Amino acid sequence: MSTSVCVASGALFFVKPIRSKNYVTLMDPFQEKYGDKVAAVLFIPALLGDILWVACILGALGGTISVVMDISSALAVCVSAAVAIVYTLMGGLYAVAYTDVVQLSLMLVGLIGTRPATAPPARTNKAKPA
Repeated sequence: MSTSVCVASGALFFVKPIRSKNYVTLMDPFQEKYGDKVAAVLFIPALLGDILWVACILGALGGTISVVMDISSALAVCVSAAVAIVYTLMGGLYAVAYTDVVQLSLMLVGLIGTRPATAPPARTNKAKPA
C-alpha cells in the first residue's frame, strides 16, 4: 500500500517538473541545486541500496534454482547473475523490460494454475434427517 502511495504522489507532484527540465536521473535536481559534491554524497546511499537489492534478488533466485535443480546455491547464484548480465548486455533495458513482462505473465499463469489445488472444498447444504 505504501509503495502505491509513493508512486502515485511522485507521479502527481514530481514527474511534470522533472520532465520539463529534461533531467535524466532523480539526482539531477539535487546536483543542480546543491552542486556536484552534495550529489556525489547523495549517490552513495542509492548505490549501496542498489547493490544490496541486487544481492537479495540473486540470493533468492539462486536459492530457488538450487532447490528446484538440486545444485549448489553458489553455482545457482553465479549462473543467475551470468544470465542476467548477458541478456542485459545483448538487449539493454528493453531486454530487462521484456523479461519482466514474461516473468509476470508466467507468474499469473502459475497462480491461476494453482487455484484449483488451493480452493476450499465446495460446501453442500445437505439436510440431516431428524
